Amino acid sequence: MIVGEPARPQVLGKDFSSRQYFSELLTGSSAYYSNIVQDGPGGSEVIVISVPMIGENGKFMGALAGMFLVDQSAVSAFYASIVKLRLGQSGHTYILDGEGQTLYHSGMTGDIENHNIDDINWLNLEESIGALRTRDDENHDIVAAYSRIPSTPWLIISEDDWKS
Repeated sequence: MIVGEPARPQVLGKDFSSRQYFSELLTGSSAYYSNIVQDGPGGSEVIVISVPMIGENGKFMGALAGMFLVDQSAVSAFYASIVKLRLGQSGHTYILDGEGQTLYHSGMTGDIENHNIDDINWLNLEESIGALRTRDDENHDIVAAYSRIPSTPWLIISEDDWKS
């Protein structure tokens, strides 16, 4: 790490090249969206969006990485853009990273209680999109739809009351 904003002197000079959000850029990715990693200030959970820095003659010079705290109550461009979509107006919407950890939950504020994809028994991970009628945790009749978010390892899940 050469420079950071805001300043994080404790990680200046640290080698992040083994991190997936760096190494994936070596294969020619234009941008990389990470799963939750503990690379934020004080080891806090963040997601990282990184892009390659390309020099003369197309030479890879490094990566520019933006870190977003995994905390819905934090003021950030990441969560503001999700909230503007007005997801989960009549039900719940989740965004999960590729490991099944919760990035967004429409019914929660502040710290997010992570749950794993394995807890969502109706989810068919073999397909990139799907929908079905099922029951939620409170045994309500719902329609649940899910889709991979393009260019990310993330998944969006929307649950709505069957009656509405």
